[in-house]
Amino acid sequence: LQRLPKGTAGQVLKMNSGATAPEYGDLSSDFVKIVTATGGGANTLDINSCFSATYENYFISANFHTSATSNVAIKLLDSSNSVITGNYYYCGTQTQKSSSSQSETIKAGWNDSYWYPHESQENGTASFAQYQVFVNKPFVSTTQNNFTVECNIYDGGSLRHVQSMCRQQNVESMAGIRFFMTSGSSNITNLSKVTVYGIKQ
Repeated sequence: LQRLPKGTAGQVLKMNSGATAPEYGDLSSDFVKIVTATGGGANTLDINSCFSATYENYFISANFHTSATSNVAIKLLDSSNSVITGNYYYCGTQTQKSSSSQSETIKAGWNDSYWYPHESQENGTASFAQYQVFVNKPFVSTTQNNFTVECNIYDGGSLRHVQSMCRQQNVESMAGIRFFMTSGSSNITNLSKVTVYGIKQ
């Protein structure tokens, strides 16, 4: 019997490549947290350089709280982290339910300046817009980029559930994403949090 020397910081115990003995090594995962950002009380929240060649697809989990009733919209950032301001094609449905009514509406845009999947983000301290965004190959410079989002909102009087997809028609590498308020008088508060995960293929 021989004592296994301890590993270094961040390493885990695993079996070696021959499956004959344990060893310490780096953790390899197909689903890795890239970055977490919080709102800073500004109208926009940019996640710069969160997309790279390391991962092909990405998942973004976000909770938004706003200083006033408005809408959270999305733009992409190019390889220089400059905002892409056009060529957003999107469509989706918004289901709404209140105590007295319910409805389903189409939320869609063609060659718009941003992606606008929902409406009526309430500013109550218990009212968050919950986003789940899947991003397909954003860093690949030879493809157009597809995104899907599911978000849930309570606007103080209605529950809203949104499913939407967007296609960014520019054929170029995208390095980041911007979340912003469509009303200049509303800000993303420090109660908001966005986490980006990379998914290996």
